[in-house]
Amino acid sequence: MATEGNKTVVLFEYEGSPNALKTKYHLLFSDIAYYSSTQPDPPPKGIRPDLEAFGVTYRLIPILTIGRDFICDTLLITRIINQTFKPPFVNSKDVLTLRALEDYASKHFIVSVNILTPLPDKFKKLDFLQDRQSLWSWFTLEH
Repeated sequence: MATEGNKTVVLFEYEGSPNALKTKYHLLFSDIAYYSSTQPDPPPKGIRPDLEAFGVTYRLIPILTIGRDFICDTLLITRIINQTFKPPFVNSKDVLTLRALEDYASKHFIVSVNILTPLPDKFKKLDFLQDRQSLWSWFTLEH
């Protein structure tokens, strides 16, 4: 069963998401049981039906639920996992070191994944690129 104590843990992710992979590794490394809900990417018509059923319109991935709480930011997910489940490698006396590691991982994990993992074909498709352009003002298709 993918529950910790009395709280069910669900990771909403899509194939190829480096941030979802980071969260998945954190859950596995922390020995936390969880369910996985694979989402379409890009989401159809800009919504994620599984999440919309809960009234959640946030569309970026990953999203982690712990019980009734929805957590939407990868760095925040890391902190909530550490606070809620207290994995054995987390020493509460050394919060500054933990925060420094979180910061380092958030900046360098994606670079490592991009170097070591071939880019999935879906990331090269025009509809995916146009979807990302609609999300981020800094993203442009003119490269």
